[in-house]
Amino acid sequence: DLPEFNDSLVLRHLQPLLRDPGLLSALRQRGRAFEDGWVVIGTDTGIPVLAQGAVVGFPFGAGAWRGQLAVLGPMGMDYPLVIHLVAQGARALSQHLATMLPSSPATALMKTEGHPG
Repeated sequence: DLPEFNDSLVLRHLQPLLRDPGLLSALRQRGRAFEDGWVVIGTDTGIPVLAQGAVVGFPFGAGAWRGQLAVLGPMGMDYPLVIHLVAQGARALSQHLATMLPSSPATALMKTEGHPG
């Protein structure tokens, strides 16, 4: 029921776009910030193939690890639900990353030597 994404030509144009590692940073710059997240809709994306879509994103990270988690959907998506889900996902990724990072250089050394840390 999403005619914006029923066209196989649109999907073919999205594939190389989604491989671009700078895509989310560029969209974040063009988007509107709210709380910790951002949203960019339609032609505000600056990308013709996304003119009928929208992207909702939130940053995640721990220590030096940083990234963006985002959902690409139609302009008519349920924004409150998508914002809530992406925010939860970003928080969960941040928490998981934090548990994977060493708490001190000694802990990191112990883990690389095979000792429980």
